[in-house]
Amino acid sequence: MVKKVIALLLMMAVFGRSFTIGNSHESLMNKIVINIPSRTLTYYDGISSKIYPVAVGKANTRTPTGSFAIQNKVVNPYYSKKKILGGRADNPLGIRWMGFKGNYGIHGNSSPNSIGTIASAGCVRMFNYDVKELYEKVAHKTPVEVTYNLFQVLEQDRTKENMLRVYPDVYKRERSLKEAIKNHLDAAGLKSERTWNKIDGAVKLAKDQMLVIGEKWVLIINQQHVTTEIIKDSTKFYIGEDVLNDYFGLILDRTVEGYLSIQNTPVEYRIFDSRCYVSLESIQQILGGSITVDDTVENLWYDVSFVKLNGTFLETNHSKIATHRPMIPVRTLSTIVLPIESIGSNVEIIENVEHMGIEEAQSLFGFRYDMNSIEKKVELFIKPTLAFEPNSQVPKEIFDHVDAWLKSMDFQDISAFETVLLMENVSDQYEILWNPYRTKLSLKINEEQKTESINEAETSIVLRKK
Repeated sequence: MVKKVIALLLMMAVFGRSFTIGNSHESLMNKIVINIPSRTLTYYDGISSKIYPVAVGKANTRTPTGSFAIQNKVVNPYYSKKKILGGRADNPLGIRWMGFKGNYGIHGNSSPNSIGTIASAGCVRMFNYDVKELYEKVAHKTPVEVTYNLFQVLEQDRTKENMLRVYPDVYKRERSLKEAIKNHLDAAGLKSERTWNKIDGAVKLAKDQMLVIGEKWVLIINQQHVTTEIIKDSTKFYIGEDVLNDYFGLILDRTVEGYLSIQNTPVEYRIFDSRCYVSLESIQQILGGSITVDDTVENLWYDVSFVKLNGTFLETNHSKIATHRPMIPVRTLSTIVLPIESIGSNVEIIENVEHMGIEEAQSLFGFRYDMNSIEKKVELFIKPTLAFEPNSQVPKEIFDHVDAWLKSMDFQDISAFETVLLMENVSDQYEILWNPYRTKLSLKINEEQKTESINEAETSIVLRKK
C-alpha cells in the first residue's frame, strides 16, 4: 500500500506540474521582462518566474523600451571608460554582463545602494549576487522585453477581489496621472466612492512611492507581497494568521487558557469573522523592521529582512543584501544543526547576532537555499531525517519506505507526504511528530500509556506533535 501511495503522489507531482506550464508556445519560452517604473527584472523559465530588483537609466539617460534579445555574455567585464579591470570591486559593471542592444546591457555593479532607483546611463544594474544567478540561467538570444507599465491589476487570493498597483512615473510619460488612475480603476471594477476618494492621495504619493488602491486597507510587505488580510481596529492594525504563516512562516501557539504566542512571545490578537488576526505591533516586536502608514490611500508598507528554514521563520536578518557576499544570521540555525562554537572565525557580529556569508554557511550547515533579494528573504531547506522512539517496534517495510521518501523528496512535497502517505498508512498505528523546523520526523507507536524507556537523546528529537 505504501508503494502505491508513493507512486500516486509522484504521478500527481509530475502531471500537476505539467498543467502549470500551459499550452502556449510563449509560456514555454525563457524570457526576461524589465519594467522601468517598478525597477524590476522578471526571468521566466517556462515553468516559474523570479523577480529581481534593478536600477534603470536616469531621466536624461533612459533605458530603451522595446523587444530585444541577449546578444553577448561576459564574465568579469572590463570597464573601458575608466580602464578598470574585470572582477575588481570598484568595477561599475560588476561581475557579469549580458548585452541586449548595442552598448546597453544587464550587468552587476559597484554601488549596491543604487539598486531600486533610476541611476544608470541606460543599462540595467543588478546586485552582483543576483546577476551571477541570472547569468547561469540565460542563454544567447533569450528574448528581452523592456516595458513601461505604470499599472498592474492584482487579485487577492482568498477573496478574489481586485486591487490596482500604481508605480511611480519615473520618466514623466503620463500627461494626466489622475485620469489614468481613474480609467484603470474603472477597468479593474474598482469604481466606487471609497476608491475614488483615494485618487488625489495616490497622485501625490505615486511621484515617489509604489502604492496599491483597493476597497480595503492594504498591507505591502517589502514592496512586493500585497494582501488585504488586515483589519484596522481603532488605531491598531491586525494581520491575518494566514499571512503570518504563509509569508513569514510564523506559527501561532495556542494555550488552553486562550493565550496566543509566537516563538514564546505573547502577542495581541483579535477575532474577526471567526478568523484570527495578530497585531502588527506584536509582529514588529518579534521581527523588527520599519512600518510606514498612509491614511489617504489606506496603505501600510512593512520593510523587514528575514530567514526561513523549511518554511518556518528562523531569524531576522540584520545584514543588508551585499554586493559580493550576502549574509544570513546563524545563531538559531546553529542550535538545530551545528553548535556555534564549531563555526570558527567566519562569523561577523551584526546587531549582536552572529552572521555568516551565505555560501560559507551553506558549506558548513549543508542546506539548499533560495535568496530573494527583492523580498528581502532567504529560504533555507534541509531535508528531514527519520527517527523512531526506542521500543517502537516499527516494521522494517515502513521504515525503509518512509526513510527513502524523506531522502528523495523536495521539501515542498512535505504537505502531501503528511496528509496522504503518513496519515493514510501510518497514523493508525503511530503518532507523527515533527520538530519545529521540520528537520526531524519521528514515529511513535500509539499506546494508551507512554513508555518510560525514552532516552534523553530521542526526547530532544521529538519536540512536538504536528
